[in-house]
Amino acid sequence: MKYTKWIGAALLVCAGQVSALAVDFDLLNPVSTEGSRGNYSDALDYQSGGLGLRVTGWSSGGDRYNPLAGISSAQVGMNAGGLGVERRGGVRGNIDNLALDFDFLMLEFDSAVSLSSVGVGYIPRYADSDVSIGAIDEFSVWSVGNIYDAELGRNDVDTTFTASTWLIGAFHPMFGISQDFSWDAFRIDQISVNVSAVPLPASVWFFATGLALLGYFRRTSSRRTSSAA
Repeated sequence: MKYTKWIGAALLVCAGQVSALAVDFDLLNPVSTEGSRGNYSDALDYQSGGLGLRVTGWSSGGDRYNPLAGISSAQVGMNAGGLGVERRGGVRGNIDNLALDFDFLMLEFDSAVSLSSVGVGYIPRYADSDVSIGAIDEFSVWSVGNIYDAELGRNDVDTTFTASTWLIGAFHPMFGISQDFSWDAFRIDQISVNVSAVPLPASVWFFATGLALLGYFRRTSSRRTSSAA
């Protein structure tokens, strides 16, 4: 019986290694910053659950149909409401799409992840809060979806797409059809991702199999001894 318990424990360990791991990032607590000037930085770095993340700001320059046309780097602003983008025009610190100048935060992870939620920490009372989400795979930008009328707090992202680089920005028409034509503006303060764990090497499975065989031979040997007696 005790061998069965060991076998079950070993198999549970193996099964746990191939399941997805949930990792949360508090965007108000970076471990380091780059090029900081007051509340604005060129980049913010984070660590959580053994996963690294770098956040930078970008502005698309006003092309309605291509989020990367004329794109330029921008600073990331951080205050109590969360992270935003500081660039030409617009409102300081918000991620917005005023005058078709679309703001994005670029999230670069150490490994491929699936985005599971976006936490919105601030929405101006005069603005809408439609969020566009994209993923960059090599040189292609994929539309992963939009969060229409995002609410303060956690907003789930319904996708199984995995990538190491993600875009979170004010609604952009390239990522779908808007439900309205309002100006969007918000800040984000938290994100959650799922990481696929690396399976354990085959030696672990051999170990579990060995335990099973050991239990089998022990039981067989015990029966033979009893029969001989």
